[in-house]
Amino acid sequence: MDSALSGGSVALYLFFLLLPGLLGSFIYDYFLEGEPRENSDKITTALILTLLSSIIMHYAAHTPILPNIEITTGTRVDSIINAFIAKNLLYTSALSSMIAFVFAIINNHGLIYSLMRRLGLSMKAPANDVWQKMLYANQGFWIAISFRDGRRLTGWPEMFSSMGRPREIFLAEATWYDLNEAGEVITSDIEGPGVYLSNFDDVVAIEILR
Repeated sequence: MDSALSGGSVALYLFFLLLPGLLGSFIYDYFLEGEPRENSDKITTALILTLLSSIIMHYAAHTPILPNIEITTGTRVDSIINAFIAKNLLYTSALSSMIAFVFAIINNHGLIYSLMRRLGLSMKAPANDVWQKMLYANQGFWIAISFRDGRRLTGWPEMFSSMGRPREIFLAEATWYDLNEAGEVITSDIEGPGVYLSNFDDVVAIEILR
């Protein structure tokens, strides 16, 4: 096994070195609300989290920032693994994940931008999707969807996509409102669990009801 992996000793070293940051970047993307990030942003986040967690562990637990091992193409795999285990890889990874989780929650609530606006340093707002903000900020309200042909659909937004692309929503306790030839409103209650919508080409408005 050692002979099979010896040519990848440098790659294995880099993998273990960046593992805390990679795990933290995964945690950050999992909890962060908004559009998926580019791979370059994920790599940058992984590098920052690796450095940050290693520095904190260095001053808090007096562990070396880099393992004390010389890496060549002939370095044994077990030597690399032992070097990182001795460096408290588990604690560094847990710290990186915790930092990533905290920053994801902070960004979800726009706390950094809110503080900067209060201090007069910026007028920028979080770049969250409008669809997402509308539905999350107005939880507990019924909605009415108006279509181009005059129909309306009201219901309880029981489930909806976290972002506007693709746009999906499931309305429970839904009711259709339509006009007949005499201009009278005809209501039709959905007898089943509700209505699923995924095509919004004919939607002209979504109203938040009291």
